[in-house]
Amino acid sequence: MYFGALVFILPLAATIRAEENGAYFKIEEESFLFFESTISNEKADSLLSCSQMCTRRAACKSANFIASQRTCSLLSEEQTNQPKNLFKEDDSFYLEKVW
Repeated sequence: MYFGALVFILPLAATIRAEENGAYFKIEEESFLFFESTISNEKADSLLSCSQMCTRRAACKSANFIASQRTCSLLSEEQTNQPKNLFKEDDSFYLEKVW
């Protein structure tokens, strides 16, 4: 029941705030930015922990979070610079720093 409520509320959220340095992220559900040069691939338990990892890295401008794999890919590019590389993908979230 709790998971169902999370799925219902999450589409309403346009941004998420990573607490550490006050960064804000725009989130696109079911989206994945394909970018060959990643800063790093890390394990993350949640969308929030992925955003916090990106916040800690000055070079990180965006991230991909794949929930089923609990993987967070930190990227040095954003979708505005790579518009053709944003793909639809189940169980994935694209996060972009908007400060």
